[in-house]
Amino acid sequence: MIFDPVNSVSSIDFYKKVSGQSLGRSFLYACYLAALFAVACTLALKVKIGPVIDDTFVWLERSVPTLTYSAGRVSTPQTAPLTVKHPTIPGVSLTIDTNRSDAVTAKEMEEAKVLGFLTATAFYLREENGELRVFDLTKSANGAKPVTIDAGFYRNASIVMGRLLYPTALVATFVVFLVWKFFASIAYSVMALMINAFASGSLGYAPLLNIAIYAQTLAIGLGVVTLFMPFGIPGFSLVSVVITGVYIWLAVKRHSSPSLQPA
Repeated sequence: MIFDPVNSVSSIDFYKKVSGQSLGRSFLYACYLAALFAVACTLALKVKIGPVIDDTFVWLERSVPTLTYSAGRVSTPQTAPLTVKHPTIPGVSLTIDTNRSDAVTAKEMEEAKVLGFLTATAFYLREENGELRVFDLTKSANGAKPVTIDAGFYRNASIVMGRLLYPTALVATFVVFLVWKFFASIAYSVMALMINAFASGSLGYAPLLNIAIYAQTLAIGLGVVTLFMPFGIPGFSLVSVVITGVYIWLAVKRHSSPSLQPA
């Protein structure tokens, strides 16, 4: 099965073998593709998003003052409001004013062009639609021990994030891909039934479902390539449907063509 993806792309005759195999083996092949896709997605996440995450934690470590949360209030050593801006992501900025307890309005944050605002008793987050989400820090004050968030906290958080993010992404991508390809394979099997009828083929539903599963290989491979590209392919979904449909058509036509017999 290791070389099945190569054979699925390079050989239409290979689909004669595919059509005769069990659905269980085709399911294992789908799991194999899901594993390859999940690994590729995780690597792409590491390459494209990983540096941004690392830079963010370094930015927090160097720019945000030490915060102490105790008795439902946040305090810092500074006495004046401080606004910190992300060095590489435009629009990501935070104002810290722990000497303030009164409410912050969305208009204030919009005029200050900040995404977040931390006061002594609440954290305000401005959403894309302009609405303001408020997190009341006094509600969890009863019996809570003082918590200090300093440079060491951000360093440890970066390590924990790295250990959790990528394994989680790997597992989540595998599951999502498998579910996605299950429904896609059902849809493509309907296409295979239509092509089989149009070509006057004699294949049953199970062989056509096998073909539909394998026929998606090239489109999946192109999807992996786009993960590492700085831009997406326009109309990629339509391109995937066309490519998969062509492979199904060629496979069904090869089955319906008379076999050459030796003289």
